[in-house]
Amino acid sequence: MRVHKATDPTEKTYENTLLESVFAYAPQAVLLSDLEGKLIKANERAAELFGYSPEELLQKTILQLMPEVEHAGLEGLKAATSIPYETYGLHAHRGKIKLLLHQIPPTADRNFALYYIDLHARSQGAISQMNTIPEAEDGRLRNYTEELERKVSERTRELSAMVKKLVETNLSLEYQMHETQLADAQAKKNYALYVAIARYFPKVMIVVINREHRIVFLDGEELQKIGLDKQRVEGLSIEEVHTFSEQWKKQMSGYAYQTFAGGHYSYEIRHRNNNYKVNTMPLEDGQLGVNLVMFVFTNISEQKRTELKMLKALKKERELSELKSRFVSMASHEFRTPLSTILSSANLIARQNEAGKEDKRLRNVERIKSSVKNLVDILNEFLSIGKLEEGEVQMKKEQFDLIKFLNSIIQELQHVRKEGQKVLLQSEMHSIPVFLDPQFTRNVFLNLLSNALKYSPPHKNVYIKIQSQEGALSVVVADEGIGIPEDEQKNLFNLFFRARNVTNIEGTGLGLPIVQKYIALMNGKITFKSKLEQGTTFTISLPLERPT
Repeated sequence: MRVHKATDPTEKTYENTLLESVFAYAPQAVLLSDLEGKLIKANERAAELFGYSPEELLQKTILQLMPEVEHAGLEGLKAATSIPYETYGLHAHRGKIKLLLHQIPPTADRNFALYYIDLHARSQGAISQMNTIPEAEDGRLRNYTEELERKVSERTRELSAMVKKLVETNLSLEYQMHETQLADAQAKKNYALYVAIARYFPKVMIVVINREHRIVFLDGEELQKIGLDKQRVEGLSIEEVHTFSEQWKKQMSGYAYQTFAGGHYSYEIRHRNNNYKVNTMPLEDGQLGVNLVMFVFTNISEQKRTELKMLKALKKERELSELKSRFVSMASHEFRTPLSTILSSANLIARQNEAGKEDKRLRNVERIKSSVKNLVDILNEFLSIGKLEEGEVQMKKEQFDLIKFLNSIIQELQHVRKEGQKVLLQSEMHSIPVFLDPQFTRNVFLNLLSNALKYSPPHKNVYIKIQSQEGALSVVVADEGIGIPEDEQKNLFNLFFRARNVTNIEGTGLGLPIVQKYIALMNGKITFKSKLEQGTTFTISLPLERPT
């Protein structure tokens, strides 16, 4: 964590911490002066050394206590050496006393000087008293004095090292406490930010995890929808949250690893019929770097539903555009042929007024009638599909015999059969009473049978197979015709769709969509199977109802 320099004037500065440590632990006399040499602070040992009370001592200057100290203002202090040296001081009552002085000059970031005075003065006092010893013992005493001075100097260095170590230790503890306080303050600030995001942003859930993938914070409006309990989940790892699916856990863990590397990621996930947009972001903690990752889950279910509606509308619009293109293409082809036939036949009739050409005129008139009928059928299909799409068609059920009904349709299709074609009706029963809409039923089977004959070559049969069981009726219409390409079968019931192998055969592409809608209105189903050059089989399932 990055340590910020305190700006609060009530907080301890580095220098204050240093001085307090020195005055608390130093066994030497310690003096503190400003740049002019005026005493700012002194410890009790200094007062004892110079023979003053603490209050009296603070009225003195460095030069009054130690006249030989290098102190010529700021420049003199800066030039002063920090190497210990011997000097003398002035005791309040005894006069000169010998001192071993450690002078610490000011620096660019410190505007005071420190003076450590070792207890060398007491030794010198003892030495002065020893000077009265007889001359015979002078050599031995001198050696003793030198040894004593060496020991005092050595002890002084040891004490100085100890004081320095104590000061450094104290400062380290102070900084650690300061870092801890800053970390706590930052943690509280971050927690408040998480809560604000979770509480005031709608449809959001906040999850904060540490590097062990344990959840350290969880809150938000979506907790209940997702099925999470804040008190139970906080402190668990991602893998221990049973509410999360395996996919959920896998994605969270994967994106957590990437986000700890410093990236920002976004993905979507679905849970309990709700869609969530998930954004990840790394949370830095000063010098420690990224040690947390925040996941923001936003419920986008409503947006997804709106998006789906828009996609459906767009799809519908495209389908309508395709239908329009198909209709134009179909109409230009299907209308052109009968209209051309009508026009050419009318012209021929106009030229065949002579006697003996009555047969030719009649054939042309029949051609005109047939073409007009084709046009009417096409228009009727348009009208039928329009009414079906708009829901204007009402079902009118009646009871009738299906066998007799299908035979009448088979007879009606006699004129469209090709050479050698037959429609064979197969049923185990001679009569099958049904309660259906006869017009719907006629349109269904007329269309299926006419298609079977149209797309089958000459001398090929069309089969109708009927089975009745457990209140349901199954009717199969099968041919031996050209079949439907497999890759196009999915489009068979689409409006105006015509397979690529029937482009030269007349048709509108409306018949099967109409058949499907009529069967659906009668609560039935239609399925099919087809293979190229092997034919197509349609199976219609209809309910066997009784009139009420």
